[in-house]
Amino acid sequence: MHVVGVVVGALGLAVTVGYLTAVGAGGGGGGVRRFFTGRPGQAPRLLYPAAAFGLVAALASSDRVRLQWAWVWVAGVLWFLAAVCIEAGMRPAERRVGGLLASGDGVTAGARAAARAGLVAGGAALALVLAASALMVVQP
Repeated sequence: MHVVGVVVGALGLAVTVGYLTAVGAGGGGGGVRRFFTGRPGQAPRLLYPAAAFGLVAALASSDRVRLQWAWVWVAGVLWFLAAVCIEAGMRPAERRVGGLLASGDGVTAGARAAARAGLVAGGAALALVLAASALMVVQP
């Protein structure tokens, strides 16, 4: 469950970053408009239960993973920071872009600015998730 949540959540995050990139570049085709004017996708939020499943897996690992190891804490902090980027930066930007695109005015300067802000937050979240995942795989 942990790995599936990470993969699906990271892919969902990457898709959202891709759509934010399209709006930031001035693209507002039908698919982009549908993505933002509907309810925001929930796939990036699968990263949150994935983190919980990862903790459960570590606790049940018969000491193959120990919570006192530094890399475990660093990965946890990276995961937390990714969640902050998603909830405090990317999700509000998605809602703002959706509202602006729903107004029917096309891709305005405001929509592009909101998309770029969301792109920074979403890109940071994706980088943090990938870094945390690399730590979990390598287990230095």
